[in-house]
Amino acid sequence: MCSATALARRPRVLIVDDDPLSLRATSRVLKAAGWDVDTTVDAPSIADANRYDVVLTDWQPLGPETLSACHDAGTPVVVFTGSPDRAPAGVAVLAKPVNSIELDATLSAAAGVVL
Repeated sequence: MCSATALARRPRVLIVDDDPLSLRATSRVLKAAGWDVDTTVDAPSIADANRYDVVLTDWQPLGPETLSACHDAGTPVVVFTGSPDRAPAGVAVLAKPVNSIELDATLSAAAGVVL
């Protein structure tokens, strides 16, 4: 995880969602806010997770193994879902649809960065 004072690059976020339209829209919003964005429809492995400052994932692709891999890598996870009541405990949750200001603020707080 990076700190606000040590950040000499754009913060990196991996967006995981099984909806291509949601991936594109969320990616555009975060790129405009200053994030370095990668997207995937597959859950990240621990090797992938540790390359990011935060992982933003829909609840569907996220399984217990993915959540565990992210935590093992020290990578914060933010879940964004249409069913926030079904999201796992212990992670930040955003209800879809989410506004861009709330999205950026939640990711920044989880990653420990200031844009």
